[in-house]
Amino acid sequence: MIVDRNPLDPYTDLRALGAAYITQDDVASVCRVTPETLKNWRHKGTGPPSTRGKMPLYRASDVADWLDAQIR
Repeated sequence: MIVDRNPLDPYTDLRALGAAYITQDDVASVCRVTPETLKNWRHKGTGPPSTRGKMPLYRASDVADWLDAQIR
């Protein structure tokens, strides 16, 4: 399932979305970075896990796990 709407609010509970796939703009909004920063992270392998292709998608629960790991 792909969530189709305006970018997520930075305070969205990603765990509530579970296995839904969210867009680069959503992740950028939640992480408070630009989509270009996410692109750089993907190329370096340092960002949250994503699908490959022209339009990378991110599983909401994976992004939540990645954010938790950054805080620790």
